[in-house]
Amino acid sequence: MVHDIMPDRRENGSSRRSFIKAAGGAGSATALAGCLTSLTGGGGTTINVLAWASFENVRDNIANFVDAEIELSTVTSTEPMFTQWNSGQNDEFDVTMPNNNYMPKFIDAGLVAPLNEDVVTNWDNIYPRYQELAQSQAGRDGTVYGVPQRFGWDTYAYDTREVPDHEEDLEMMFNDEYQGRIGSFQQFTKAMGHAALYLGYQDAFEGRQITLSQEQIDEVTSVLKEQSDLVSAYYAAPSQIKELFSGGSVSVGHSYRFVSAQMKMEGNDWMQMAVPQQGALTWFETAVVSSESQNKEKAWEVVNAILEPEVVGEWLAGSGFASTNANLVDELEGDTGQYIDIEPSRVENMIPYKEISNEDAWVSAWEEVRTS
Repeated sequence: MVHDIMPDRRENGSSRRSFIKAAGGAGSATALAGCLTSLTGGGGTTINVLAWASFENVRDNIANFVDAEIELSTVTSTEPMFTQWNSGQNDEFDVTMPNNNYMPKFIDAGLVAPLNEDVVTNWDNIYPRYQELAQSQAGRDGTVYGVPQRFGWDTYAYDTREVPDHEEDLEMMFNDEYQGRIGSFQQFTKAMGHAALYLGYQDAFEGRQITLSQEQIDEVTSVLKEQSDLVSAYYAAPSQIKELFSGGSVSVGHSYRFVSAQMKMEGNDWMQMAVPQQGALTWFETAVVSSESQNKEKAWEVVNAILEPEVVGEWLAGSGFASTNANLVDELEGDTGQYIDIEPSRVENMIPYKEISNEDAWVSAWEEVRTS
């Protein structure tokens, strides 16, 4: 019997200087974005950042690299980053950090400034694959507008105590040997996206949008209907993935890469995250500077700092999220970064999430799968 599990409510060589943390700032227009805090530097420049709540974990560390006052407003998803900037608030902020699939919207709306590589010296340290993805998703006509920073991928994980060594392949998600022990994402973009890769529709993921034809969508629908007889649970929240794998209900199932890393941190060394030969869907955050910023160079310094191991290393090592800086783990002490240490070969086959050209057809297909 297939069980629906509802998601939890959750927030989805530089010179060093010393700075004094300021008390929480008074209300301003930027406070509409969320919780506003500030960090005071000695440079007399203020950089307004609209970012994920997790940015608070590294905000103070940036003071060692950027001589400026940072005012931070937090949001819990990418959508308000775009809607606020597109409604005219881009002249109130200098930096924001949207997910990669929103970058075409920022570029089309003229909201972001071209990358200043003279300032973002960490660009050369980014995994080559994510430099390529920046060109295609955060760039236009040879100009890059966003810097990939932290990333992860969503595909299948498996319990090595139950599943033997194998060539990592999306076929595992459709293997009747594991009937009743397979778990699946309940988000249609993830479940249908990986089914499309399993069927060999990689070409549909080229370009600015995912462009599955109706015939291909019908094939995806058919294979997912067949898979539903094998699935023990559909889920979305990280806590549910942990619970199902830990309790033995799922031996093979969709997972977020950071969840698998956290499972290992918690002593579950049997958890293994796959990188299937067909590819894995990846997301990455792209730090951008507003085209209306009056302090673009200083803003790019903030972007560059977020790639510094001393700024984000300890936090990422504890959260399971990976940095696009391929050298980050080497800069951490001891085994601190062992669970976010990713071989470059593991990211070469990453396929980014994108806008879907015919999303209504995907939604209808997924409803058909879930009610079959």
